[in-house]
Amino acid sequence: MQITFSARHCTVSESIREHAARRVGKLRRIEQRPAEVTLNFQEDHGEKSAEVLLHIAGGGAHAARGKAPTFRTAVDRAVERLERQVKRDRARARTRRSAASPA
Repeated sequence: MQITFSARHCTVSESIREHAARRVGKLRRIEQRPAEVTLNFQEDHGEKSAEVLLHIAGGGAHAARGKAPTFRTAVDRAVERLERQVKRDRARARTRRSAASPA
């Protein structure tokens, strides 16, 4: 899985990048086919935000944004939202497959 970082109107320390990479790496437990993850950091009037874009091999993408006073907390919020999205999407796919199979 390739992880790309970008920062807008701010600088992001190496420790924040490592924390974000570690948190995003845990998404492999939920989604086995992540192809690329893009993390966008932004600071606007003192409010920090992190946006996580997850591209899945074979099509599909998920995006989540977290806002907080610190980048670390913003990343945590964005990854939590992304985890919920991926889990919900996988549950829907399982439901569709089981409904489509003959009983």
